[in-house]
Amino acid sequence: DDVVGRTKVYEAIVKGDDTFEAGIPESFNVLVKEMRSLGLNVELKSIEDGDGLAEAAE
Repeated sequence: DDVVGRTKVYEAIVKGDDTFEAGIPESFNVLVKEMRSLGLNVELKSIEDGDGLAEAAE
C-alpha cells in the first residue's frame, strides 16, 4: 500500500488539482523484489518519445 502516494492524491483532490501523475504501483515493486529473490536480474527501463514523455516498453 502506497501511503505517501495515497496522501498526495487525496490532498490534490481536496485542493482541486488534477494534474498529478501516477507512479509505479507498490504491487509492481513487490513483484520485482520477489523476482530478484529468485535470482532473476530485473532492470527497470523507460523509453522516451519525442515529447520527452516516458512510454511503456512493449
